[in-house]
Amino acid sequence: MASPSRPARAAEGNRQAVWSLVARSSAAVMLAALLVQFLLGIWVNLYVPASSITGGTNHSGATMMGSSSGGMIGGMSRAMSGGAPLMIHMMLGWLLFIGALGSLVGAVVSHHRGATVSSLAGVFAIVVAGIGGLEYLSSGHDVYSFVMAVGFTGAIAAYGAQLYLLR
Repeated sequence: MASPSRPARAAEGNRQAVWSLVARSSAAVMLAALLVQFLLGIWVNLYVPASSITGGTNHSGATMMGSSSGGMIGGMSRAMSGGAPLMIHMMLGWLLFIGALGSLVGAVVSHHRGATVSSLAGVFAIVVAGIGGLEYLSSGHDVYSFVMAVGFTGAIAAYGAQLYLLR
């Protein structure tokens, strides 16, 4: 089998360079969006009354997978009634998840193993933060707010690493 011609190798190198730029840019966008998400989360924590988020006195240990408080749907319903900052915080969370998947695609197609691993870690961290947020809305237990913070920290580290690795 003949080796690829010089123009074919150059074209493949250009494609990888373009996808590396896409993966680097998406990591930078994810970091910026995570900063906005953090600030919105702090706003909600400081200025949105907890009773409007958790539905009052619901501390029954209810979880997303099945609860008397409505589970995930109940948590999302409470988010929609918790005011604009909470709704924006939740919607940005979904956008972060979609962006994380896009960043992962860019990293995979760029054939950069380190960027792919860090992007995959970022997707995982965002999922952890999102589940923590939905669980907090469902149960009102503070530990889930901490789970959100751990997921956020992991996502910041992952996308910071991706940005560093693709420098």
